[in-house]
Amino acid sequence: MTKVELLAKFKVLTNPSIVINSNYSCDNCNSCDNCNNCNNCDNCDSCNNCNNCYNCDYCYNCNNCYNCNSCYNCYNCDYCNSCYNCDNCDYCDNCYNCYNCDYCDNCYNCILCKGLANKTMGYWLLNKEVTKEVWLEVKRVLATT
Repeated sequence: MTKVELLAKFKVLTNPSIVINSNYSCDNCNSCDNCNNCNNCDNCDSCNNCNNCYNCDYCYNCNNCYNCNSCYNCYNCDYCNSCYNCDNCDYCDNCYNCYNCDYCDNCYNCILCKGLANKTMGYWLLNKEVTKEVWLEVKRVLATT
């Protein structure tokens, strides 16, 4: 038995809710490959329709994602990277076609906007279109504070 197989067997024996390959409708997933309809996923590769995902690589249709890498169609993403079609993102990077983003970076040239979507053209500040110069100045000031 390899070291990885032994570790996997030990994890399953010490916590029956943990399955290394795939989990369905479980609680407290940790380092799983695929989670579906689970609660409290931590450091998993792929989560689908899960609640409370933390530090996962890919989340789809999940609620309450925190510090995850890629989120698609999720709700309540905080400190995530690369959010697509999500709602209620806070402090995330690279948000595209998201709604209700607060303090997110790279959201189609939006700063402190809420409720804007698909604003691929122009520069936006507090839900109002502004000139590029004004937008750059506000961004510079915010970056130094």
